[in-house]
Amino acid sequence: MTDTWRGQEASASAGRREVYQKLEAVKAEVTGLQNQVGGLSKEVAVLAPSVKAFDNARQQAKGAQTLGKIIWAAIGIGGVGLGSLLTWALANWISITPKFPPH
Repeated sequence: MTDTWRGQEASASAGRREVYQKLEAVKAEVTGLQNQVGGLSKEVAVLAPSVKAFDNARQQAKGAQTLGKIIWAAIGIGGVGLGSLLTWALANWISITPKFPPH
């Protein structure tokens, strides 16, 4: 009976040793991951101003593009309006043979 207990104690001790070794491996891996995350968070902190500046530049470019479209549309509409006004003036006030205004 004591031989059975000794055998069970030996196998239990070996099992605990394996569990301990596995937990130590997990602990070492978690420590490595913590170091990597710490390094990455520092890199992200360094990159954050650049990303913000890029986003601002992109927004400015988009706004400039929209403003350009509005300006060109206004010039186009104004140009058509101005062209129509000139055409109307030419058609109504200037004929083939010029007439001089009465004095």
